[in-house]
Amino acid sequence: MNLREIRRERNMSQSELAKLMGVKQSSVSCWESGTYSPNVDSIRRLTGIFNCTSDELLGISIPDRQTVEHRA
Repeated sequence: MNLREIRRERNMSQSELAKLMGVKQSSVSCWESGTYSPNVDSIRRLTGIFNCTSDELLGISIPDRQTVEHRA
């Protein structure tokens, strides 16, 4: 899952999110397109707004335990 998907699931526009974040709509667009990433403070605010983890927000998947154990 990523920011765009989470935002859309919550039926929120980029403009609405930008207002909540105190940034321009173009910043939200750039975050979603991967042009640049939100800073740590913005990530914290986004996780609070969407009630999700930073991993969910950034689309990071945690490898299953068996895969990690095989690497050790």
